[in-house]
Amino acid sequence: MFNEEKIELEVQECMKNLLDLVKQEIDIKKKLTKRSISKKEWQRNHRKRAHRAGEEYISSRITVEAKSIKDCKNNCKFRCDKKIYKNFKEKTFMDFFQLDNGGKHNFTNQTTTGTTALLGKESSRRKKSYSYFLMMGEETFRVCKSHYLSTLAVSQKMIYNVHGKKDPVT
Repeated sequence: MFNEEKIELEVQECMKNLLDLVKQEIDIKKKLTKRSISKKEWQRNHRKRAHRAGEEYISSRITVEAKSIKDCKNNCKFRCDKKIYKNFKEKTFMDFFQLDNGGKHNFTNQTTTGTTALLGKESSRRKKSYSYFLMMGEETFRVCKSHYLSTLAVSQKMIYNVHGKKDPVT
């Protein structure tokens, strides 16, 4: 009888150990399945944020350099470099890239105008002519296309998209 009691105690102890192991496995599974999803940490969202901010980032294939300001051509008919100072260009550049997409759209819409092109030929593919403006304090200066695009480090396609949409973003 002494042996039976000893065996029974050993069986109970084994059952306790087994239950403890099962509980530990369940806790581990709960921790794995209940972890929170952090979309901010996703690599594609880091890339997207860096792209919108004009910073350097690694795309899926290549490293894309940070956006930077380039100088205007010397033969500009508006003499943009003489009217607009370099530190103002840098401030405009930084302010522009701190805006979200809707703010960038509104800024571009307010500082450019698209008018119907008046050309002698009716068969011309050109539909609009664009005028570009930058504001320095209270004054507004008309600038050339290359100066405007280089100050904001954007492409002409953005201007076409802004003026091509039917309903502007408010």
